[in-house]
Amino acid sequence: MNVRNLGLLLLVTCLLFSLSCSKKDIAETKLLLTRNEVLESEFPSNVTPTDAVKRYVRAQFTRNTEELRAAITKDLSDEMGVEFYDPSFGVSSPWVERAEIVQQNGASTNKWRYSIKYWMANSQGIIGTKKEYVEVIEINKKYYVDNITTEI
Repeated sequence: MNVRNLGLLLLVTCLLFSLSCSKKDIAETKLLLTRNEVLESEFPSNVTPTDAVKRYVRAQFTRNTEELRAAITKDLSDEMGVEFYDPSFGVSSPWVERAEIVQQNGASTNKWRYSIKYWMANSQGIIGTKKEYVEVIEINKKYYVDNITTEI
């Protein structure tokens, strides 16, 4: 077999393999959410670690305390003082316009780490970004955000 045929075989194999990958496989490692998509979508469950992060991010978009409580552990809720927040923890600017969720690592320690980048906006448009890192843990076959920090 010559080099040209080998190259062609490699190209065809790569194309076939890439077609077998679903969008869901790709979305699990990097997920971009926009304000309209989040507000119009279903409320995510806590069935996967990524669902827990989506739920937490949705609470950042909507600024809804009930959604925040559903996404985080009771310990983190107590630490944050979430019980004392109003039902809606504010709608003034800046607000989250877009968010990108990137999974940092898997379940090697029974914790899933995610990086979240937020694009903040006001009535003038996008005004900047901020980044958070969250850890997700499993409790009774459901997943919850258990730690939030701005540093790795």
